[in-house]
Amino acid sequence: MLNDYAGAKGGTCSAGIRINPLFTMDGESPSPGKFGIDEELLTPENLDFPNLKITGIHVHLKSQILDADTLCRYYENCFDLGRRINALPGVCIEFINFGSGIGTVYDKACEKPLDFDRIALTVKKLVKMNETTLRVKLIFETGRFLVCNTGTYYTKITDKKVSRGRTYLIVENGLNGFLRPAVAQLLKRNTGSYPEWGQEPLYTSPGQCSFSLPERSEDDEKETVDIAGNLCTPLDVMAECITLPVAETGDIIAVTNAGSYGFTLSPAMFSSHRPPKEFLL
Repeated sequence: MLNDYAGAKGGTCSAGIRINPLFTMDGESPSPGKFGIDEELLTPENLDFPNLKITGIHVHLKSQILDADTLCRYYENCFDLGRRINALPGVCIEFINFGSGIGTVYDKACEKPLDFDRIALTVKKLVKMNETTLRVKLIFETGRFLVCNTGTYYTKITDKKVSRGRTYLIVENGLNGFLRPAVAQLLKRNTGSYPEWGQEPLYTSPGQCSFSLPERSEDDEKETVDIAGNLCTPLDVMAECITLPVAETGDIIAVTNAGSYGFTLSPAMFSSHRPPKEFLL
């Protein structure tokens, strides 16, 4: 389509391409996917586009990587891929977008932050190689790393009820304000336990969010509750059987790690409830 468009305009179109490479993030066999052009299809015979100039590549295999060795190996593979693609006819690489953003810590109890010293050594090596080979722009995506931990979701308790011995805190916006906690409960309810592997961007880990009552003291009397939204579906549950200080209607609940995949991922228009507001401080 780009080739035909450029031809109709009487010019040449520059374009970056996303590639589904022959390498993988964890060393398994390459798999089919809806994203990118399979690397083996990028041959001189298949690149017969006289009006098209390929000037960059993008790769994205997996997000939320916290293992430095895995990410470094991936960066090196992406750079080697750029060198291979640059040798094809009609290709003049100007940038490599490495994709697969930097992982962030959701649960400090069981996750360790990425070793940036290790990452820095690999990036310096690639920069040095780039200066004597491709001489292109190297783009490293931050993904959720910069914003995830900085965002907090606040929702008001609109009702408190006890049903056959179980206490519910009903909040103003549940999954229609912050979807990810509800997805975690949905997965647990249907599989019997929290999944070991992430289902990005909907679910990362069992401890991907923590709940608190900013207006209450941790020394206050505690109770075990479910936190549920007010939508007309039993799936609108943000947390089950968690212990918090005793709360009352009107109290505010705070939910961590809402800075990425928060409001924009949530079905805000479901049941026509008032959507939450966003504030940048």
